[in-house]
Formats: sequence, C-alpha cells, structure tokens
Amino acid sequence: MDGNTKNGDAGKNKKILICVLVGLGILIVGLVIGLIVAFNSKKSDGVIDTPDEMEAAMEIDKKITEEAVYAREEATKLLEQDPVDVNRINELYNNAISLALNNNRADYMAVLVYDRNELLTAKGLKKEALDALLSLDYSTLSEPDKYRTYTLIVDLARELGENDVLAEYEELQKSVSRAYHAEKNSTQRQNDKDEAIENGTYVTEDQVVKGGE
Repeated sequence: MDGNTKNGDAGKNKKILICVLVGLGILIVGLVIGLIVAFNSKKSDGVIDTPDEMEAAMEIDKKITEEAVYAREEATKLLEQDPVDVNRINELYNNAISLALNNNRADYMAVLVYDRNELLTAKGLKKEALDALLSLDYSTLSEPDKYRTYTLIVDLARELGENDVLAEYEELQKSVSRAYHAEKNSTQRQNDKDEAIENGTYVTEDQVVKGGE
C-alpha cells in the first residue's frame, strides 16, 4: 500500500470518527437541554430548595446522561455487526432506563425509549423495536410522553400487521390524546410568542388596549 492510499484511509477514518462524535454530541446536547428544563421546572415547583439538593440533582442527571451516551455508543457498534445482538442492545438501554426510573426521572426514560426505537428501526429491525417497546411499563411517564410512546407502538403494529397490539394501543393513545394536544398547542403558542418577540412584532394585551384608546 502506497503513502497516498494510507493518507486517504486515514482521512476517511478521521471523517467517520468526526461524524460519530458529532452524533454523540447532538445526543448529549439534547439530554442536557432536557436536564436544564427539568431542573428549572423542579426549582420553580419548590422541589429543589438547597445547594446540596441542587448538586445532588445535577449529579444524578450527569450519571443518567453518561449511561445514555454509553448505551448509544455501544448499540451503534453492535448494529454494525452481523448478526445484530439485539438482546445486548436492549440490556444497555434497559440499564439506563432503570437508572433513570430509580432516580424518579421518567423524562429520561422517554428520551431513551425514542432513541433505541430510532436506532433499531433505522436498521430495519422493526419487529425487534416493537418487542422492545412492548417490554416496558410506561405508567410513570407524563401523559404527553405516553401519547408519543403509544404512537411509536401504533405505527409499528400497523406496519407489521399486529392487529391485537394495534387495537390495544390505539385505545391507550386516545386516552391521553387531550393532554398531548394541550401540551403541543401550549408549546406552539410559546414558540410563536418567542418568534414575535425576536422579530419585534409581539403585541401584549396591554398594548392592544392602549392602541384602542
């Protein structure tokens, strides 16, 4: 092998490594954003009162994030093998999910469920993805997260012709649809408000009243 080939291979490997690191970085950023939102929510609700409690909460979130990143790293490697060790992938994610649930962080469970489902379905392992979804108890999730999770199950069950599963989870999906749409509408209103403020076109109720005087 000549020098040019070696340099080409090295450059290719470097690009692959950069892509992997960027992907992991996106996951970490997403999890950290979720951490900050949840942390601020806890603080506003009065759940976190002292610096020690803040530090403990941050440490828990850090551990869960690290476990989640490790699960994705290892699962990504396993998905490149033939055959794919789906049991090991499930074990990795279930360990991270258990850590989240043991620390009362069901929001992280939702992130992990979506992430595993995306990896498996992207590889064409749709039956395995459905089985993984059906293996978990979602009672601790918020109703909007239940809706999103049930939607994953409904879509896969419909595609795979699993009619019994489809019927069951369509009913569960309907039972939490109101909460999901309420959250979605609230988020959209906030996004519209933020965009209007950024563009300088936001009009407050007070401004409307004054404008009509």
